Amino acid sequence: MDYQNSCSAFFCCQFEFGESVMGNDADSEHNGEKSWSLTSIQLERIHKNREAAKRIKLNRHVDFFPSLDNCTEHRSFPVTDFRTANNSQIHVGCSTVLNDGSTFPAMTFGSQFERVGNGESVKQPIGLSSAFLLQNDDKKCTTQVPTGASDHLFVDQNAEAWNELRLPEICVQLFKRRGIQRPYTWQLQCLKSEDVRRGKNLVYTLPTSAGKTFVAEVLLLRTILGRMRSKTGVKCLMVLPFVSLVKEKAKDLEPFGDALSICVESFHGYQGKFPIPQRTKQICIATIEKADRIIKELIEESRMSELSLVVVDEAHFVAEKGRGPLLEILLSRILTFFPETQIVAMSATMPNLNEFCNWMQAKSFQSETRPVDLKEYVKCGCQILENGSLFRSLPPPATNDPDHLAFLVKEAIQDKAPVIIFCATKASTEIVAKQLTLAAITGAEDTGLQQARNDVISALRSANEDANSDISLFAAISVGVSFHHSGLSSEERQIIEDAYKSGTISVLVATTTLAAGVNLPAGRVIVRTPYTGREFLTASRFKQMAGRAGRAGLGQKQGEAFLFVQPGERDRCFALVTQGPKAVESQLLHEAFQYSRTRAQTSSNIQPSEQRERYRGGSDLPAGDLFLRSILGFISAGRLPTRDGAAISLLQGSSRSLREDGVDLRMICNYFNQTLMSRQLSPNIHESGSSLLDNTAGSCNSALFRIILDCLQWLLRHKFVSVSREMFQYEDLPSDAGIEYVSSFYATSLGKATYLASIAVEDALALHHDLELARSEGIILVDQLHLLYLTAPVSGLREPNWSLLADKISQFDDNRKKVLQRIGIEESFVCLSAQGRLLKRTPRLEEQDFKSRRLWVALLLQELVEEKPVAAILRVYGAGKDRDGVGSAPGSVAIDKGYIEELQTVTASFASMVAQFSRNVGFEDLASLIQSLTGRIANGARSDVLPLCDIPFVQAKRAREMFRNGLRTVEDVASAKPQELVRMLGNLLGPTGLAMAKKIIQSAQNLHRKRLMELSQGMEIFAEEEEVEALS
Repeated sequence: MDYQNSCSAFFCCQFEFGESVMGNDADSEHNGEKSWSLTSIQLERIHKNREAAKRIKLNRHVDFFPSLDNCTEHRSFPVTDFRTANNSQIHVGCSTVLNDGSTFPAMTFGSQFERVGNGESVKQPIGLSSAFLLQNDDKKCTTQVPTGASDHLFVDQNAEAWNELRLPEICVQLFKRRGIQRPYTWQLQCLKSEDVRRGKNLVYTLPTSAGKTFVAEVLLLRTILGRMRSKTGVKCLMVLPFVSLVKEKAKDLEPFGDALSICVESFHGYQGKFPIPQRTKQICIATIEKADRIIKELIEESRMSELSLVVVDEAHFVAEKGRGPLLEILLSRILTFFPETQIVAMSATMPNLNEFCNWMQAKSFQSETRPVDLKEYVKCGCQILENGSLFRSLPPPATNDPDHLAFLVKEAIQDKAPVIIFCATKASTEIVAKQLTLAAITGAEDTGLQQARNDVISALRSANEDANSDISLFAAISVGVSFHHSGLSSEERQIIEDAYKSGTISVLVATTTLAAGVNLPAGRVIVRTPYTGREFLTASRFKQMAGRAGRAGLGQKQGEAFLFVQPGERDRCFALVTQGPKAVESQLLHEAFQYSRTRAQTSSNIQPSEQRERYRGGSDLPAGDLFLRSILGFISAGRLPTRDGAAISLLQGSSRSLREDGVDLRMICNYFNQTLMSRQLSPNIHESGSSLLDNTAGSCNSALFRIILDCLQWLLRHKFVSVSREMFQYEDLPSDAGIEYVSSFYATSLGKATYLASIAVEDALALHHDLELARSEGIILVDQLHLLYLTAPVSGLREPNWSLLADKISQFDDNRKKVLQRIGIEESFVCLSAQGRLLKRTPRLEEQDFKSRRLWVALLLQELVEEKPVAAILRVYGAGKDRDGVGSAPGSVAIDKGYIEELQTVTASFASMVAQFSRNVGFEDLASLIQSLTGRIANGARSDVLPLCDIPFVQAKRAREMFRNGLRTVEDVASAKPQELVRMLGNLLGPTGLAMAKKIIQSAQNLHRKRLMELSQGMEIFAEEEEVEALS
């Protein structure tokens, strides 16, 4: 796609008042205001004419079609920085005509008039009475400019509160469109803090629904607007624990980005552009894993100064097993390498706030403010208890409602309160939804509401290739009930969530993951069991679920949360409701001692050649992997910033210089002093200024020090790191503090590749072995099966349907049999597994099992990348146990739409990591092949339609139909007419065909505009480099 040829019409200019632009005398009076009309040809001339460009600076995009001459709809034309003949500068704005025909207020973009020509600076609010619109009658761009700053003064009853936030008026209006009419008092107090304004780190805790996210959003906008003139670019990063939250927050912030010419981009799974573009104003919304990659890239390229602000939501996630240590490492890395970057962390549950703030070197802010009161009850039998005392008694249960569930749901619906019911498993959500459907909880509904529910059912049928597969879901929706779990596709879940938010669905029955993953409010929450799967709820998880109730904006005085319990669990559940959450404790410390307990008995006794052949058969990450990677990561970074700050303190007492690659033992130990683990292990370290190396730190520090040495030995043995001299035996180390001079550690190419790709260390060994073998023996490229096997995940693999796998292998042609031979799978093993005859597991059989699982994934993905319909794949691969593992197929687990989507996302993300890993170990040929496959895996499409799949709302099916009808690029779609898309796609657009067509076109225009912004920034960089070169 050639964006350069079409970019000229996408810039707006600085005009000189009273002048005709480019000799065009199309001036006219309109509503008392001067206006100029520019055709696309004239804009192109402006772009191409160097002399005119000196006088009329091209500095911003316009929000419309790729070609002005093809314009058929009104679109906003943001024009800023007008300069009058007497050099007075006016920041003006525009009205935006939305898809539904409504108009955004005209006085929204840049609410200040600033006279700068005479040396004075006088500011006052202004507004515009009309919009900058593209007129489709004469196909010209009509720009309407106000005659002065005194007319149309903007008056707002909450202006004083908003003015204290120091935001442009457009931001205020966008917040108001989201229902935020004015900031809460606590929000103003927090944001007005002098420490926060000066850039000091901040950790704040408030109950769920108190408005924490608004503070973070204001800080993001204020920070990036404050550095808009920076020539090096400015980045703000927001870290969220779940993909659904990343998508939701990116959607919330995109209107701000569009209005302010700031790039807002989400990073999750396969999404997110790497390398991070330079000299851009960018807000990155990322999962923990993707944020880690962003931080690593900025360190590698010495671009730490670009990162101004990091916002961490759900900061208590540090205490979660699994990904908690990764978040702790991420924050420690930012504290170490980005001492000038402000960190803002928020949480609803953090009892040890002061300890956390000490670690983060942050100011604390804490409040128990809730906009809506929340009552929490325990329901046991016919009794509802509050704080251990009887609150009310329920009538005897009906035959079809043995636990009063339908009774409590009906009660809430009669009060116009939406209900969320949390269940322990996916299967139980469907059972409960069916129970409520039969109970007819909603009663008679008006015609309009019933039609809306029918529209939801039609949309779900359109999203589902097998229109009759979800009959029970459709029946539930017809009475205002729906289940929600990971077995549904993301499109189906989004349709259901939107219907719930709009009030079309009154009752949502969901798995407990919804509590953390999606921001859906409720008037009443019912937790039907104190279990998540087979695990008993934690207080933190219960508070998270209960917090869905009592949200602002529902018009209720209070929210209610009910926990259903059995008599034998009553006392335990009382404690769950009444006690506060546990203190946030470092899981990195747990990782360290896990390594100590298990690694010494296993991995440390395995030779490197054996380790490369060792497969984990889909088990969890090896004990201590994240602790190992934290050491490897610090060694791989290899250098420290030269600025004053916390990072320089790592060098105290060390012989290393600031910019010398390689780190010594003291630097590694001082790096761990920056972690929460170190703070909680030995707080006296930070009070006395000592380190892990000092004997005064106590026996716990001594134990941790030995673990660090063990990890270094392991990394050396497996060639992840090297040393400047022969490695010491730590048993012989002297007890004094001079041991930092023994060795300097350096990351090898394998270690650096593992660090940059964020791959588990043992996975890296197995992966490196596979890639070396593939390069030496050759890759079978008749189809994608061999490459897909190399990119299949190496952990979390489900057991295949052995009978089906054996049948598939028996039908392999000669080329696929060569693939089987190259990857080392024995057909006899699969056949014996299908017959259930393998009872004893040896290391060789474990390896065969692991490889067979990856082959199963590769076969399924092969169907997807060839655009086979998901419904057809499910009919072949979907036999087995039901969603919760109960069924007749021996040893296999059924797959569903949600699993296939998850598999695509996980595999595409892992494929991207494999490509990066391959590149960094010198396998460029493999890296190119794997990278070319990544987009196909993520979208389930062939390569020719991948450009179209970049457009939101365009899946493989829609992309293929567009391609067949001549729409081949994003620019083609951006220039299309809605009626044209409706004709092309028909039923693929769903019941709201025209509206969906407009969404697709608008998304294509936004994507095209974003790419042109990046192009223009690239052109500016190129021009500056050319100018510097010419001067030199």
